[in-house]
Amino acid sequence: MNEKIIARINKLMALTQSSNENESAKAAEMALKLMEENGISTKDLDIANLEADLGPIDREALNESTYISAWEKNLAYTIAQYFNCVTYIQNSYSYKNWKKRKMYAMGFVGHESNRITAMTMYEWLRKAINREARQKFTQYANQMSFCLGAANAIGQKYAEVKKDESNEAGLVIYDEVQNWIDNHMNMKEGKASRSLSVSSAAYNAGKVAGGNYSLNRQFGLKAIGC
Repeated sequence: MNEKIIARINKLMALTQSSNENESAKAAEMALKLMEENGISTKDLDIANLEADLGPIDREALNESTYISAWEKNLAYTIAQYFNCVTYIQNSYSYKNWKKRKMYAMGFVGHESNRITAMTMYEWLRKAINREARQKFTQYANQMSFCLGAANAIGQKYAEVKKDESNEAGLVIYDEVQNWIDNHMNMKEGKASRSLSVSSAAYNAGKVAGGNYSLNRQFGLKAIGC
């Protein structure tokens, strides 16, 4: 896509807001003519402008681990949806003392600005939930139940927020991310996490705690393109 033509069309679009009716009409006519001559749609304009504002699409992985829990996956999925990204999990093998270990790396695919924000938010929430779980419970099973409840509560809360705030710009971003994945990554459906027995008391305590976390309030951030 010709960046100079896109820039020219954007300038003309800005002039269509002029208080001078003749200037506004002429700018609109010229913008539409350029779009027709170059086969550029309004969606193409949105995509080009978003690329300039948000940075290029790419993937970035979090730290590798031998195991990723269900609640961590749920939390990452929620944050990815909120910030117009997509999560992925890849596995590899490492060798230590001649022993082969399977390692997992979870990450985000998205525009640079959204991707970095999502990763920052995920790491902060993961640590905050883990810390609160350890403060409230001593047994590992209860801690994991608490974390799962918190992650699910955050997911439910922000599914509603996302539904209320979604618009065409957000859909354009998400489509672009999906197209990048189709062209750059061989995505396969992952296996479900090992199921753990869930303590209802710890899980419900986690749900209450999860309702108190806010992606906006904690950082003053807003989902870009929503």
